Amino acid sequence: MRFSLALRVFAVYLAASAPIGLYASDSAADIVSENEGSGIEIRSEPSGADVYLNGVLRGKTPLEINDRVPGAQVLRLEKDGYWTKKTVLMLPPGKRLIVYLELAEARGILKLEAVPAGAGAGAKKASSFRPLALIDGDQAEIGANDVKEGFHTARVRAFGFEDETLTVFVGRGETETVRFVMRPAEFRIDSIKMSRRRFNPRNPGILGTSTLSFAASAPGKASLTILAKDGTTAFSAELPLFETWEQEFSWEGEYPDGTPVSDGWYKVVVAAKSADASAERTLETRVAVDSDISIRPAAVSGDIGGLLFAPDARTIPEGSFQFDSTFFFGRPYGSFAAFKTPPFAFGLRFSPYDRIEAAGTLRLEAAEDDSETVSFGFSAKRAFIAASAGRPFALSAAVRWGYAAANAVSAFGAPSGVELALPMELVFAAAGSLVFSAHVSPSLLWAGAGGLPESAMPAPAASAGLEMRGTIFSAAVSSRTETAFGNGNIGLGPILIGCEARFFPPPSMFVLSLMGGMWQSSGQSGVFAGGGLGILY
Repeated sequence: MRFSLALRVFAVYLAASAPIGLYASDSAADIVSENEGSGIEIRSEPSGADVYLNGVLRGKTPLEINDRVPGAQVLRLEKDGYWTKKTVLMLPPGKRLIVYLELAEARGILKLEAVPAGAGAGAKKASSFRPLALIDGDQAEIGANDVKEGFHTARVRAFGFEDETLTVFVGRGETETVRFVMRPAEFRIDSIKMSRRRFNPRNPGILGTSTLSFAASAPGKASLTILAKDGTTAFSAELPLFETWEQEFSWEGEYPDGTPVSDGWYKVVVAAKSADASAERTLETRVAVDSDISIRPAAVSGDIGGLLFAPDARTIPEGSFQFDSTFFFGRPYGSFAAFKTPPFAFGLRFSPYDRIEAAGTLRLEAAEDDSETVSFGFSAKRAFIAASAGRPFALSAAVRWGYAAANAVSAFGAPSGVELALPMELVFAAAGSLVFSAHVSPSLLWAGAGGLPESAMPAPAASAGLEMRGTIFSAAVSSRTETAFGNGNIGLGPILIGCEARFFPPPSMFVLSLMGGMWQSSGQSGVFAGGGLGILY
């Protein structure tokens, strides 16, 4: 009896003095609480840990054990990759223990060393030898790295040397050292490409350039030659010495005197030599100069790229994109109290294929009851007739779907429902770098709250605009209106008129927009102004 009593007293002492996590660092997240009832409820972070109670495996967390008698209980949690956690619990009569334990990752040290081939253990490394390390694909240090217990793939790179990779097991609390002996790399160049396969040097800044890139394995130098279709040299340059793997050079599509080259395909030739001139390599690719490719900003707030209230017949070039943000203040359409909750729109348009453009917009607008409503829309546009130097007319077709809780046109001219549009553009004048064009877009609209058409009969709608484009700016005025049929009558929907100016000075990709306008609907009217900021590439 006395011996049994002594064991109980000793168990109580352990419960009172032994911290949770006896064999691992404690966590402030560990919790042990008591509720009315009986048994033990055990949870862990992460879950799935093996639960040993008094040395017997009872299952995995989360786990409920209801057959425990009151008294001292030895709890141990084990999970691969984590430190074992052990504690002694006292289960009072008539109580249910709820235990939450946080397991600490079992970790070790992986030490990486790298030296050039032929260098002894104490040899001084060359100043040009700058190895980079990766562990499991993540950047690491040449030196000690704290890692989880288990297998890891270490990779070391150094320019001018072959990559070396090794898989190693690091035990918990252990230090594993791996020494890489780097072999000199064979000189080679590869992975040549142009950032824009087709580009227009007359576009502003980086929008009018194409960047050549290729990879080199070791130090060397190269010359760049760009040849026209007839074999004549349009451009040539000596490239900087190779000091790293990735090489880049931007061509503005110009002759050495700065004048733009003629339209057409050009052969790009890179001829490289190793630093010791013992190896020579050549790469070739092609790039097209096309003066009909025009990368210019557009409003995206109406779901289809174009003017503020009229879609554009042109599509953005393949591989290009634009992010656009717009806000209005004053009293834009749909707002019945000036300067309250100005509407915002965030749009993105991009071209996955030639002559095809997709766009999407998210809008946050002011409602009549001063609450905020969210609307959004998506569109796809296909250009059938592309404008060019010899063809001033452009034609495309677009389909748009918009969602809004109310059956109305948004402050940005985007009605809820399905719309089929036929955007057209006619360039009617040019003066130097300025181009003047007219936009017209008849459309059919199946309007309806929540984006669902309320009738199978579409309502005609129309938008139009005039635009002036320069090298680094554009300015336009546009309008949109709708018609509706009801009770044998034809009604005119809201009329929205907007003007805009967009600036995209080189060499940045940023677009600054300023805009304003007015609207009239059901005997009410309002004026507004706004601005926007975007990125065009």
